[in-house]
Amino acid sequence: MKRWMAAAALIAAACGGAGGKRSSSPDSDPADRGHELYGEGKLDAAERELASVVARDPGNLFARRVLGRIYLLKGRHRESAEQFLSYVSLTRTEKVQVDAMAVQDLFWAFYRMDNYAKAAEAAALIDDSVLVVKYREMARRGPPYTAEWRDPSSVLSFEGGSLATVRINRHPGRFAIDFGAGEIVLDRDYAKDAGVRIAGVPSPDVERAEQGIVESADLAGLQVRNVPVVVTQLRGVDGTLGVSFLSHMQTTIDFRRSRAVLRPAGSPPREGESIPFLFAGDRTLLAPARIDGIETFVIVNPTARGVKFVPSQAILLEKERLTKKRSPLERVEIGAMSLKVDEQSPEKFPAGIDVAYGFIIGGMVGAEAFRNKSVTFDFRTMRITIE
Repeated sequence: MKRWMAAAALIAAACGGAGGKRSSSPDSDPADRGHELYGEGKLDAAERELASVVARDPGNLFARRVLGRIYLLKGRHRESAEQFLSYVSLTRTEKVQVDAMAVQDLFWAFYRMDNYAKAAEAAALIDDSVLVVKYREMARRGPPYTAEWRDPSSVLSFEGGSLATVRINRHPGRFAIDFGAGEIVLDRDYAKDAGVRIAGVPSPDVERAEQGIVESADLAGLQVRNVPVVVTQLRGVDGTLGVSFLSHMQTTIDFRRSRAVLRPAGSPPREGESIPFLFAGDRTLLAPARIDGIETFVIVNPTARGVKFVPSQAILLEKERLTKKRSPLERVEIGAMSLKVDEQSPEKFPAGIDVAYGFIIGGMVGAEAFRNKSVTFDFRTMRITIE
């Protein structure tokens, strides 16, 4: 009952919730077709189907959960939060258990909007006390990720292959850009020297990084204030700039000039081929792809060094299912980019991600695929541009 009361308070403060009851039995739900399309990776068709179900039956819990996930993946965070808040409200009305994954997605929706007060409340619903402490403190300190651009762009020239100079609380360090990380990650010794305040400490019996907040992160021509970080043990670098930080700006990785270029959000689009992408969790960027003719998604991580393309276990099994035989993968296509599949082993693919979001993720495209190219992530338009 306490969890329902907390959910009700969260809803009342955010958007008032929604009424209505489920009009169908669990064995025959009008949202089943939309969920089937979602599982096939046909998100646009699934969105249309589920939005139609919600319009006809505002009390359909299942439809709201899946539709909220689609909006979240597409970067439509406010619409996502509205669906999940209505879902939580309906569970209270119907006296059914709140689905933890739906509340987790609600957390991500608020997190992506930088609404840390509400993110902390969502974290409380899933009993994540460390994140509750961290994001309540973030909210108390004022607007997060406050950027002061001293130049039109911030150019980070890579030293020693992939390192750039960043100052945390004015303390210089050698940082890597890592599209496989979430927030800024700091080495524990460096964080101590930089005076980073630890805002959330896990229990002694829990293996987990510490959560912190920094007053300022200074890059070339740019200062960002009130920034959340993760503190752990790193090797070879003082820190990494992860996707959650980079998502607050337009980010280009330019392999031709060995540099990264950060521009303000809303900057004009880059010239080149543009393809849509999805944003899952705090670090997983997905682009639509075809692998041997199979429609799927792939992780795009231009900082995965030494990787051109690695398949997932799920796509290997899917091809075997479709062809009725075990045969090697041959080619992956992302927009106009076509890559020969040289690696058949999924060991380098992030464990557990290939089916984590309910549809197949066929592999990961890394730095070697973008050699002599530049790739730009525009989180405002949810587009990747390859030049």
